[in-house]
Amino acid sequence: MGTRKRGTHGLSLVPVDDDTLLIYNANHGAPHDLDIVKVPLSRPERAEVVSKFPRPSANGCHDIAIFLPRRLAACTSPAVEPHEVTETVLYDISEPLKPRVKGRIGVTSNGRNDHSSTFSWDGDTLIVTDEHAGSLATGECKGEGGLDQGVLTFYDVENPRRPTLLAQQPPHSVRGVDWCHPKQLNVVPLPSGDDVLVASWVGGGTTVVDFTGLNRSDDKPGRPPREVAHYLVPRGLAGGGTGQLGNPNVTVHWASYWHNGYVYANNTWACFYALCMGTQARGLDVFSLDFRDDPALPNQDRARLADAFDDALELPWFNSYVQACLPRGFGDAHGSGDAYDACRARQRR
Repeated sequence: MGTRKRGTHGLSLVPVDDDTLLIYNANHGAPHDLDIVKVPLSRPERAEVVSKFPRPSANGCHDIAIFLPRRLAACTSPAVEPHEVTETVLYDISEPLKPRVKGRIGVTSNGRNDHSSTFSWDGDTLIVTDEHAGSLATGECKGEGGLDQGVLTFYDVENPRRPTLLAQQPPHSVRGVDWCHPKQLNVVPLPSGDDVLVASWVGGGTTVVDFTGLNRSDDKPGRPPREVAHYLVPRGLAGGGTGQLGNPNVTVHWASYWHNGYVYANNTWACFYALCMGTQARGLDVFSLDFRDDPALPNQDRARLADAFDDALELPWFNSYVQACLPRGFGDAHGSGDAYDACRARQRR
């Protein structure tokens, strides 16, 4: 593959056929278009750069989300300077070697920083995380009003040429924690048609957000998203280390995902200049979810979510950036059955 020195941040996988895999190489801050690598699975040592993924701005793509049933990709492009535009760009990848821009979501930064994104399982809703660097100063986790930074933002992308803002979900309020914003996430594959995501709040732990009914197609107002589960490592359990902004017992959930019946959240410890975050004494947390005995939820929601998660699909593989073609019948409850059938047909060729 040569001696390229552009680096990489995230790798998104696009299967072409049974023996060919494409890799979209996200590298934010790259001064060039991003590499598309072709990998023959029977001879992976022959992988080579065969095309380019057009970068949306000077800052490239931080992460690239792939939704295979609709052949859509979403590139999140962070801002570097205050008042610079941070944007998420939607691409048509019907021809996976020639991604074409379909639509843009641009927001003047003011500290906002599009970090990563994912789709609902019908492909009509895009969820974007805001890795808000200024949250150190403004304190989203403290529950201060009037702030729309450090949030999960939901967009209607049924027409990817004209994305429409639907709603925002702020971080869970955590007393004494300053740095709190969503970072990595995925949407649980629920055959029931319910929409539920799992995300990390970084300093604010891990969240589970129900956004079922948010993107209504019948001109009725959608139901706003709401947090239905939250976990923060109790102080005193996180161990030593320099801590986060003077709170040595607050751990950082850097990335949180659902996979095959459990939620996985990994801790990080790192120092950037004078800022240290997280702790060295904690690694991977694994959670189960049980909504039936949660007194904070209305009875009907307890039963609905519990039944939905009982039937959640188990996936043979997992890449957080890629939502693949799922088994026959899965897309029907999400209103996208034809898209899934076409998706599976393409991969059989």
